[in-house]
Amino acid sequence: MNQQPYSVAVRLSRLERELFFWRILGLIAVVCLTLAFHSPVPDKEVRFVSADGRQTVVLSATVFPF
Repeated sequence: MNQQPYSVAVRLSRLERELFFWRILGLIAVVCLTLAFHSPVPDKEVRFVSADGRQTVVLSATVFPF
């Protein structure tokens, strides 16, 4: 239990640096996840046309955001 005053100050400054690092890393992770979930999903559709070209059926996928 022999602690010098400078060792507490050194540990405190190291802890503050580490907390700053984790805050920045967390902020970067939140920004990346936000951008990943925000990106629009392109509409996909399949178009079937009859042999004479008079009838057309369009199938499209519906995406439900949860």
